[in-house]
Amino acid sequence: MSDVYQGEPDRGEEAMKGIELAKEVLVQEVAALVVVRDQEVLYVRHGGGLRPLFDLVQEVGQDLAGSVIADKLTGQAAARLYQEVGIVEVFAYTMSAKAREILDQAGIKYQTDRIVDKIMNRTQDDLCPMEKIAEGSTSNQEMMAKIQAFFDQVDLKKAQKLGGN
Repeated sequence: MSDVYQGEPDRGEEAMKGIELAKEVLVQEVAALVVVRDQEVLYVRHGGGLRPLFDLVQEVGQDLAGSVIADKLTGQAAARLYQEVGIVEVFAYTMSAKAREILDQAGIKYQTDRIVDKIMNRTQDDLCPMEKIAEGSTSNQEMMAKIQAFFDQVDLKKAQKLGGN
């Protein structure tokens, strides 16, 4: 059972089933995130960081409205993406305090096992780059454009390494 929960105590059987199904598939598939709507698994994504969620939002956007998501980690960038596309409930093993604040303000229900002050980068020596982008963005659209530019740079560097340049 999750330590932190926000939302109406009686969420209704269907909503409860949806988030429970998403959590179950997250574990079974060792996935990065799982999207469920109307008791149907819509998307299962693998990978690390914000990339699986960001790519999914770019691909299907508002088609995610009304869905629930189980995710390994939710920081403020992810929370703003959930808000942008109309996610109604989130489960994350770990969630930042800022993400919780965003979800509360948006009226998005959530469950999490652990709240942390900040999401750190992979080497744990600085704030996660996606969190820095989210903090420095005044709108979700601005944040998304900055995240896309960041990923474009990462992809370029990978391509250059593979090409030997």
